[in-house]
Amino acid sequence: MGATRRQAMAGAAAGAVALPLAANAKIAKDQKAPVITIFDARGCVDHKNVEYKGAKSGDMNDDQCVKVAMQTIKVGDDIAGLVLKECLSELKRK
Repeated sequence: MGATRRQAMAGAAAGAVALPLAANAKIAKDQKAPVITIFDARGCVDHKNVEYKGAKSGDMNDDQCVKVAMQTIKVGDDIAGLVLKECLSELKRK
């Protein structure tokens, strides 16, 4: 059963929203979660590398960067409810 990386990330995100709802907990309005941004400018001639401030390696790694930042996640109650229903229906099927 080979889940793709996209499916795994979507499932993790849905679980992060659904778990507090399933436990009858309230999601704080300033809920934060790690947000991962991947920069890949390999082969982009017009891109100026301004995302990374550290020492350069002199190879293709200078055109790649991974940024992880804690950001406030805002989810409407209607969307959270839909995600919860979908997660619960998936759990019931298995």
